[in-house]
Amino acid sequence: MKAGVFFCDNGLGHVRRAVIIANELSHFLNVFLIGDKKKIKKFHLRKLIKIKNFNLNFSSEKRYLKKGNIFKKLKKNNFKKYDIIYTDNLPEFFYNGKKNFIFANFLWHKELNLYDKKYKTIEKFLKDKKIILFGNYLFGKNYLKKFN
Repeated sequence: MKAGVFFCDNGLGHVRRAVIIANELSHFLNVFLIGDKKKIKKFHLRKLIKIKNFNLNFSSEKRYLKKGNIFKKLKKNNFKKYDIIYTDNLPEFFYNGKKNFIFANFLWHKELNLYDKKYKTIEKFLKDKKIILFGNYLFGKNYLKKFN
């Protein structure tokens, strides 16, 4: 079974969390750590973990999210080949309908007020608990409570 663990490149806390998850999952699954390869060098990874370089360039996240480019880039990189996907803050990965887990205190599309059809579908997945969402109850946004 293949697991994709994605991290966004807007802070080393995201990378650290993804590395911890990837290291633990690699005991049971075939794990691919997906993100900016340069950021991973600072962390210890188990040798079984494969690295897939994937950079969304979060310095310009509004451009990616508002134009729908993130969906195009995810589709182009064939993320449907993973049986399970773990990520933070980016529910776009979950549009593939696979088993999905998200670790977040907020969601980018909500923060940027994006409400096209794809995001409405994602929110329905969240409400129907087809996506498992982990958030910090102290720092998470109130809108996460309506999901799961």
